[in-house]
Amino acid sequence: MSTWNIDELDNIATADELQVAPRRSDTHDGRISAGGVEAAVQSAVAEYGRLGMAFNNAGIQLDPSDETAENFDRVNAVNLRGVWASMKHELRQMREQGSGAIVNCSSLGGIVGPPEHAAKHGVIDLTRSTAVEYSPRGIRINAVCPGVIETLMVADMVQNQAEAMAGITKEQPIGRLGTPPRRRLHRPLRQVPL
Repeated sequence: MSTWNIDELDNIATADELQVAPRRSDTHDGRISAGGVEAAVQSAVAEYGRLGMAFNNAGIQLDPSDETAENFDRVNAVNLRGVWASMKHELRQMREQGSGAIVNCSSLGGIVGPPEHAAKHGVIDLTRSTAVEYSPRGIRINAVCPGVIETLMVADMVQNQAEAMAGITKEQPIGRLGTPPRRRLHRPLRQVPL
């Protein structure tokens, strides 16, 4: 499992059930560390003998009203290039094995979102084109597009953009924010180092 931001390890409901060890690839100021991704893949292969599956979840959001070219580049560096960098190293291993599965996390915004969600649109197209190329090689690649999930990033948005978040919440297919299965709402969110 590759993720650019694990806010609370307890929220990864499947980690224990699937007997997998999440690996975190590091970023520095929005720049993806290719060496970190490669090391995470190598670590998984060293521990399990192969890389059977990967889940790529990369995401930051900046206020579009303050959008500068630098911020636009930073969002795309994390949200789109982060997924691409992960797939690059995962696919290298999976090609060698002759099999594997990758799931990339886009978002509902990647389907029906405004222009500031361009990177999430890109994740869907990257997933689609790569899936077509690699399916004959025994590697499945899919994307999931969840609505807004209650995370630390979203909690900050709720606090600082309450009116906008009220509208976004109403637009969610389930009529509310999604909650990770293991989230204990009475507990404060905490950072869990890996």
